[in-house]
Amino acid sequence: MAESRVRPGDEFGGKIMPVAESDGTGMPGAAPMLEFRDVRFQYDSDDFPIIDRLSFKVKKGEFVSVIGPSGCGKSTIFRLVNRLLMPAEGEILVNGEPVGAKSKSGPGTGKAGARVAGAGTSAGENGGAKASGAAARKLACGYMPQQDLLFPWRTVAENVRIPLEIRGGLSAQEMDRMTEEVLESVGLTGWGQKAPKELSGGMRQRAAFARTLLTGADLLLLDEPFSALDYLTRLSMREWLLSQWEQEQKTVLFITHDVEEAIFLSTRILAVEEMPITRLRSFDVPLTHPRSVESLNAPEALALKDELIALLRKTPGNAGGESAGITAGAESKSTADAESKGTAGAESKSAAGAEIASAENVSGKRGGIK
Repeated sequence: MAESRVRPGDEFGGKIMPVAESDGTGMPGAAPMLEFRDVRFQYDSDDFPIIDRLSFKVKKGEFVSVIGPSGCGKSTIFRLVNRLLMPAEGEILVNGEPVGAKSKSGPGTGKAGARVAGAGTSAGENGGAKASGAAARKLACGYMPQQDLLFPWRTVAENVRIPLEIRGGLSAQEMDRMTEEVLESVGLTGWGQKAPKELSGGMRQRAAFARTLLTGADLLLLDEPFSALDYLTRLSMREWLLSQWEQEQKTVLFITHDVEEAIFLSTRILAVEEMPITRLRSFDVPLTHPRSVESLNAPEALALKDELIALLRKTPGNAGGESAGITAGAESKSTADAESKGTAGAESKSAAGAEIASAENVSGKRGGIK
């Protein structure tokens, strides 16, 4: 039987839309926003690939969460999409355009052109497309890593506008206007001239999300953005992020260890059930919009929660659920991928280090980041 779901943007009018049964790839009738085709990746320090012949799709307008044990390779998927890493084999497409060429230096190379946090990567770069101003360089995705990575020597507004500076083609006045508008949209009006240290953890994450929005990308990659926050702040940030998704109508790929968080936010959940990752098992979330915390008490939500936890506890490399960073929600804390054993040795390089290094790289080329 078809379920009913409110499309993003219709919630405020209370319009309920019928949605056909999913085929496991997301919203029916929508073209893929992100597609992996037989992707393989292996870190230089490992004896086996962490991702092997992986194929999956994310359709336009979906909010898809990826869950799995610590160190299984979830963040690696993100780094492959935004070209912080390059696949040994296979193809990655965003909106039908390839975002990276096959690695020519063997599996596990991390020598791809890295990107500043939130700046994203452009589709079709390998096809020789020339960027001439902001309009000419369409970004494939915006990336928000686990840390907010706000530069302490810049004001909040100066941090948020970094993607605009990198893209170029805009006057200072235009960048100021766009920055003010996005700060207002995330509830940070009047905070633009503050230093990052003057903001709370939740406010810093909202500023980081605003920076990601200014990439102009339709695909947003959010890598455990709330993992460092206290429980009550995390609850409020979940509700805030869901409202932002409904408003912006972006496609979101979201990594979390929190099963309850995944169910609350997502239209669909992709679960890692084997290592190396050769497939992602897809679960449609049987909840309609608008959602509230009470929605998680619905029998179908509780049944999905139990099913996901049981699946993840059986996943190779997971030493017993919560101890490996898999959480049921309320009472547990999230553990970052980099803290795990095994494959995390290569993946545990600080996201901050990688992103700041990429900022310096971009700034050297464009002379824009100070």
